[in-house]
Amino acid sequence: MATETAERAQAGAGERSAARASLSFFIGEQRRLAGADGHLLIDASGRRDEARVLTCNWVYDAVADAGTGNIASIVRTSAATMPGAPARPHHPLGLAALAEQPRLARLAHHGHQEFYILTLPSAQHRLHLMLSSGKPGRIVADRLPHIQMTCIYALSRFLPETGRSRQSTLSERELECLSWVSQGKTAGEIALILDCTANTINSHVAHAIHKLNAKNRAMAIATAIRLKLI
Repeated sequence: MATETAERAQAGAGERSAARASLSFFIGEQRRLAGADGHLLIDASGRRDEARVLTCNWVYDAVADAGTGNIASIVRTSAATMPGAPARPHHPLGLAALAEQPRLARLAHHGHQEFYILTLPSAQHRLHLMLSSGKPGRIVADRLPHIQMTCIYALSRFLPETGRSRQSTLSERELECLSWVSQGKTAGEIALILDCTANTINSHVAHAIHKLNAKNRAMAIATAIRLKLI
């Protein structure tokens, strides 16, 4: 019994290692397509001190100097680009001032002179991809919208949500309301269908948007469709 348990644990560790290697390769390909020198993919889903770097090609000292928690702070600011919005470049000094985290300025000493931060919405993760270059203007900004959408869809393979977790994310009524909204129904029309008030419908939709880490109804619907929730 103990041997079987050990074998299963070893197999699971091997699968996770393979998945991480595949994720690193994929993000590396996107970095090269963007013309960037560096990349860092961070999951800032939990508290600031719970942020996790999923893959990164920075030298260890750069991450240590900046601090994972400080990096999590900056990706939660306006420096991060949501899907559909124009991406803007940032210098480490600007990021440090924006996040009020002076340690971020140290990234310039490690050769990071320009950053683009792409938000990658997911139902259960707050993922952000930081692309950097040692020379301003080297990153091809026109390619970033395509890279951002490619990452959003591809990461569902590397960070899969199980059917059970998907169902627990949204309630049955929240899924129902979001489905009707995706079909073009107004809150008033859905209220008549479900025999409740429009305020109740708006409340369910608002909860769904929050749970899916979306900024608006359109993003929530797109995320729900991608995850095959509706």
